[in-house]
Amino acid sequence: MTWRNIAVLGPVAVGVGVVAGRAVGAVAAATGLAVVVMVAALLATPRTPRSGGGYAAPEPDPLAPFVTYRKIETSLGWANTSGTHYDRVVRPLLARLLAERLLERHGVDMAARPDLARDLVGPELWPYFDPAGTGARTGDAALRRLVERLEEV
Repeated sequence: MTWRNIAVLGPVAVGVGVVAGRAVGAVAAATGLAVVVMVAALLATPRTPRSGGGYAAPEPDPLAPFVTYRKIETSLGWANTSGTHYDRVVRPLLARLLAERLLERHGVDMAARPDLARDLVGPELWPYFDPAGTGARTGDAALRRLVERLEEV
C-alpha cells in the first residue's frame, strides 16, 4: 500500500467510521462491508514494480494488433462443438483461407474451379473445406491436418 492510497483511504475510513458509529443494524453492517470490500479490492489490485520505484502500468497484450489472428484462433478452438458451428463458422473460414492460398500460390480461383481446388487439397480433406458442403465435423487431429494442409498448399 502506498502513501497515496493511505491518504485516500484514511479520510474515507474515518468518515465511514463516523457513519457506522451513528448507525445501527443493517446500515452499520452494510457500511462495514463496503469498507472491507474497498480495502480488499485495493490490496488485490496487481501492480508491477518499476526499477526506479513506483509502479508501472500493466503489460499490454502482445497479440492486440492481431485481431484477425484472434478471431481465427477462437473459431478453430470451437470447431468441435457442433456441426452447426462448423458449417456456419469454421467451414467458411477454412474455405476463405484456402481460396486465398490457392489464388496466391497456384492462380486457382476456387469458386470458378472447385474441381481443381479439390484435386490440390486432396479428395479426403475437401469435404472439410467445401463451401457447399455440410455435416463434416472434425476432431483435433483432423483439424490439425487441415491447418497443416492449408500451410502446404
